[in-house]
Amino acid sequence: MNRHSAGIGLAALVVFLLTLSNNHTEAEDALRYVVDVTRGDELFHPHHLLFAAVGRVAYQGWLALGLDGDALRPMQLLSAVSGAVAAALLHAICIRAGTSRMLAASVTLATAGSFGFWLYSVEAETYILPLPWILVAYGLLLTRPSTVAIPAASPAPACAIRVSLAALCLSFAALLHQQSVLYFFPAALLLWWQAEGMPARQRLRAPVALLGLGGAACLGAYIWVAVQSVGVQSLDGFLNWMLGYASDGPWEPWSLKTPLMALIGLARALVGIHAFLGFEGLYSLAHDSFPQVILAEEHFQALRTAPAQRVLAFTALATSGVLAMSLLPRVLRHFFAGRGARVAAGGRSPILLRVAIVAILVQAGFATAWEAYNPEFWIAVIPWLMLSVGLIIHRQRDRLGTWLFAGFAAALTVGNASGSILPMTDPKTDFWLEQTAPARSVAMPGDVWLTLGGYISDGYLSRHTGERVISATEPYSEVLERITLAAQRSPARGRLLVSSWIIDPPAGVRASRQLIRWKADNYRGLLDCYQSHLQPLLKSGDQTLWHLQGPLPDCRDTTP
Repeated sequence: MNRHSAGIGLAALVVFLLTLSNNHTEAEDALRYVVDVTRGDELFHPHHLLFAAVGRVAYQGWLALGLDGDALRPMQLLSAVSGAVAAALLHAICIRAGTSRMLAASVTLATAGSFGFWLYSVEAETYILPLPWILVAYGLLLTRPSTVAIPAASPAPACAIRVSLAALCLSFAALLHQQSVLYFFPAALLLWWQAEGMPARQRLRAPVALLGLGGAACLGAYIWVAVQSVGVQSLDGFLNWMLGYASDGPWEPWSLKTPLMALIGLARALVGIHAFLGFEGLYSLAHDSFPQVILAEEHFQALRTAPAQRVLAFTALATSGVLAMSLLPRVLRHFFAGRGARVAAGGRSPILLRVAIVAILVQAGFATAWEAYNPEFWIAVIPWLMLSVGLIIHRQRDRLGTWLFAGFAAALTVGNASGSILPMTDPKTDFWLEQTAPARSVAMPGDVWLTLGGYISDGYLSRHTGERVISATEPYSEVLERITLAAQRSPARGRLLVSSWIIDPPAGVRASRQLIRWKADNYRGLLDCYQSHLQPLLKSGDQTLWHLQGPLPDCRDTTP
């Protein structure tokens, strides 16, 4: 890595450390991870096998330094360092590809300044930690001699050590977040393309070795964790555990609007929408168009951001949109005009560009098929998308395109910073922190909560009260069983508290897909059955809290 790239990474780290988030409504799972890592619970989730374990190591190091608190800050520091290293590596790859410093800086700024990349670089989440390992792996494979000369003229076998190290890096990335396993396929194609001109059998050796070693490392880690930590004892049990949510299929079924939702998901990963939702007309339109998506959180934050700051964000993001629309036709024209063009000796761009495009297609295909609207899955597309744009502009020596791209990157960064990232450093912009304030004010050690608001709300209660939450989104029979078990405890161990949200969720989340299993009538019947055992504890706003005291009657027949 050159010193300019290292400087870029250091600058990114400083920015990320100065903007660590204190509003966790966007990073939906972050507080649940923090609770698990702090307690040492559920450290091996099949979809991000080593993420919590790595967070636990960071937290133990944090405590060893004499620092206190839970795992939030050390986990955020992990993300910040990972985001900064990824930015430095992306810049270094651009420089090695021959781009100008301005173009390399634009690629890096457009990536790091995008909403998804920046937000998850300052949160206790999984999506940024794999990126440095992925970029290191591709950097190892791109340093082969055959990328310096014309591949067809002087092919060279892949270096076994580099392929092995790249396979292990990609494996570790996949173990941090399962979506990263998709990066093996562009990497295998990279090795295949770089060996162009060699016999097919020789060309296959490096890709097969990469996939074989990487697959063995991933599978070995899963087997070890399943046997040693999870206690899986059968092949069926192992497969069901490893597949996790994937055994149920995609989260959102395919429909005619899926391509549109995919574009919106990508746009949300690029652009923080908070500044737009500060305008009541736009908020109402978005809420009516997407009732299954919680937008009350963004609306709450926008209304607590200074008007001048919202206007700056709106103006900057609108400018970035205009520049993007001006740049897009040029990039598409250059791309199709440059296809099949002979590359001058020493050019790395063509193979790297092909790899970047394949990475975009693979990751975008997954995001669209799995949950098109979710911006978290589109974060993996952003570095490769920006790299592709930069390489296409570089290949055509488009000076105007370079300036347009630089303007887009700067405007995007300013808009996301002023409208979304900086406001999120203030906990007063946090929708769920305010919503759960009444419950947190009466919390006592050992309390168990029966509530509703979705898993974001549950995460807030778990982290800020340190206790267990029974969610009304769980299957009703399981909720009854957990209530019964909690009520059988000694009163000295804590209370069983019930929120009126189980029949009347907070405004703005009633139609959310998070509440898909919730049946209000079930819980109305349950409250009727428990009526004589409910002692009012607190009423605040739209929420009433009761203390549910035993011994409890059998309420298993309350389901309508």
